[in-house]
Amino acid sequence: MTPVIAGMMYLDNQLGDHWEVKEEDGKKILSKTSKENIDQIIATRRNRMFITKTPSVSLASLADVKEMLGKGDIVKAYHKGNVIMAEITDRLKNGFKVKTEAGKEMAIAKEQVLDLMKQQYEDMKDESAKLVKYFQEAYGDKSYAQQLVKMK
Repeated sequence: MTPVIAGMMYLDNQLGDHWEVKEEDGKKILSKTSKENIDQIIATRRNRMFITKTPSVSLASLADVKEMLGKGDIVKAYHKGNVIMAEITDRLKNGFKVKTEAGKEMAIAKEQVLDLMKQQYEDMKDESAKLVKYFQEAYGDKSYAQQLVKMK
């Protein structure tokens, strides 16, 4: 195919784009030809994204979350070379007492907790009442405060 439009100008900048006429399904179309390696451009961009991206999880945030874990929460934890799922039955000084899926009870350090799988909200009613009271005082409208708490 021969180039149809070459050396276009846009705002006094030489673009260097080349267009050609192609035939697809019996219709003539105008197609831009590109000598750039799109796969290489995408790979370079992805690498740059991962290099410049800062981690969203820090050791401080993990420590904060582990302080909020409580009775009834389901966690994924590392124990004797295996990853286990366990329910927290009690808080200890430096960790948790947990019950595994197999029914085995054990104590684990909070550093062994890898992920929170499900959080139990036993005190949710008390927390909701406190939030409604706070928002009612802040905004002066009880129904609006209840709506805000429901959205949470």
